[in-house]
Amino acid sequence: MINDLKVLNGELTPKYDIYNNHYTVKITNDIDKLDLSFTSNNDDEVLVYGNENLKVGENSIIIAITNNNETNYVFINAIKEGKTTEVMNIMDNNIKTENNSSLVYGGPLIIISCIMLILTLFVWMFKYKKN
Repeated sequence: MINDLKVLNGELTPKYDIYNNHYTVKITNDIDKLDLSFTSNNDDEVLVYGNENLKVGENSIIIAITNNNETNYVFINAIKEGKTTEVMNIMDNNIKTENNSSLVYGGPLIIISCIMLILTLFVWMFKYKKN
């Protein structure tokens, strides 16, 4: 078990807790590897995967802690800032705006279409009833 975990070149969110195994770290574009600091029990084997050559965007880092044939994992989502993430954020905001606007106009448009269809059916029914 890892007793304490810190990222020296980023901020771990949420703060490390032995009962939580999912974390996020936002890092700047010049960081290629997280500088991890942790303490563990003497007989634990700790291996870190995916902490090399971090790319712009999301990176998955896994810390495996093995003791007596039992392995526990800590997952870190390292988000490296850069031009790609800025473009993705802008695109995400545009998509959210477009989706919200379609919800605003979609409801009344559906209601008006239904009313028009019902009126057309009534006119059609009464037109043939008189003949």
